[in-house]
Amino acid sequence: RAPPATQAAAAAGLFAGYLLFMLAVRAPGIPWDLRWDRGCTLAEHLDTRYLPSRQPNNEGLVSTLPAIASVIFGILAGRWLQADRAPARKAALLAGVGAAAVGVGLLFDSALAGTPAWIPLNKILWTPSYAAFTAGWACIALALLYYLIDGRGFRDWAWPFVVYGSNALGVYAFSRLIGKWILRTWTLDLGEGRTMTLSLWLYTHAQVVLGPTGGSFAHSAFIVGGGFLFCWLLWRRKWFLRV
Repeated sequence: RAPPATQAAAAAGLFAGYLLFMLAVRAPGIPWDLRWDRGCTLAEHLDTRYLPSRQPNNEGLVSTLPAIASVIFGILAGRWLQADRAPARKAALLAGVGAAAVGVGLLFDSALAGTPAWIPLNKILWTPSYAAFTAGWACIALALLYYLIDGRGFRDWAWPFVVYGSNALGVYAFSRLIGKWILRTWTLDLGEGRTMTLSLWLYTHAQVVLGPTGGSFAHSAFIVGGGFLFCWLLWRRKWFLRV
C-alpha cells in the first residue's frame, strides 16, 4: 500500500495531466475563449471521436483522470480517520482540509474567472475545481458525522446510514438500474403517436405540484428512497454485496 504522500502526489499528477490536456491542447476548430463551453471541450471531442457509441459525459476518457483523484481523496480521508489520534483532532483536521479544498475550488471557478487560469466547476467534465470543491464538502460532512457518531457516541439516529453503507455496491447498482435504465429507457404511450420516458413523466408531474426545484428534488428523493428500501431488504436478510 502506497504511503499517503505518494497517493497525494498521484492525485496532483492526475490533475496536472488533465489540465495539460484541457488547457494546452485545443479541440479542432475551437477558439481558446470557448475551451470550457459545452460541446467545445477537448474531452468531449475525444469522447465523440473514440467512443462513438456514447454521448460526451463524465465517464469519458480525459475526465476519468480527475475522477480517479476524487477516489484518492476518499482513500486519504479514510486513512486519516484510522490514525491513532483523538477523534476531535481527526475531525478538526479533516474539516480544515475540506474547507481549504472548497476554497480552492471556488478560487479557480470564481476569483480567476476571465483569466487563463480559470477552471469552472463542471460536473460533466469533472474539472479539478469541481473535484476539489465536492471533495471538500464531503470531508466537512464526514468530519462532522465522525465527530458526532464515533467521537461523541450519538449513534442511534445514524441507523439509515448503516443500512446504506452495508450495501454501498448494491445501492449503486440499484441506482444505475433504476435511474439509468428503467426510468430513461422505459416509455409511456401518451396517444396520438406520442411517447415519454418514465423519468420525464415523473419529473413533469412532480414539477406541476412542487415547481422546478421541488420536482427535481422529488425525483432524486424517489431514487434515494428506492435505494434505501432495496438496501433495507438486503440488510434484513444479512445479504451483503462485496468485491
